[in-house]
Amino acid sequence: MIYFTADCHFNAQRTIDISKRPFNSLEELNITLINNWNSTVTKDDIVYILGDFGDLSYAQYLNGFKIFIKGNYERYHYSDEELKQYFDIVWPKDVMNVNIEHQGKIYNVNLTHEPLNIATKDMDESTVGLFGHVHKLCMIKKYGINVGTDLHYFKPIDFDTILFYHNAALHYYDDNVFY
Repeated sequence: MIYFTADCHFNAQRTIDISKRPFNSLEELNITLINNWNSTVTKDDIVYILGDFGDLSYAQYLNGFKIFIKGNYERYHYSDEELKQYFDIVWPKDVMNVNIEHQGKIYNVNLTHEPLNIATKDMDESTVGLFGHVHKLCMIKKYGINVGTDLHYFKPIDFDTILFYHNAALHYYDDNVFY
């Protein structure tokens, strides 16, 4: 399975305060994130993390092969070499494009932390944009889907669910939803 997430902000009191996360303490936040992640992701799964991970030491407790794209926090505070100590792959640029085969179809998936960095401003049947950064301010834009943990029960989101939202954005939402 392939999963996506962003904005975990492990061990960050600021995120509890500013994002109004429903946790009474950092310990509760961290334990919930770890338990939710590991009850969803197996050791054999792939997880794309679209930045703002928080305390990097928590990566060791999480299942899956972890591919990391830097968010605004990591970009200014950690070198690639530091990040490589915690993640299986660290992408050196702000945007990553991957082709994912799913049920016989190839999808071009554009991954980035900030929504404005998405390469294409319109999704189509085979192009999917994924982002984080804005926490729970917006789940779907005309050009992408927010994979931030705040919007997805504080756990990574699977590609089937991504495609569900992708289909809805393409075929069921009118332009008024996006403006």
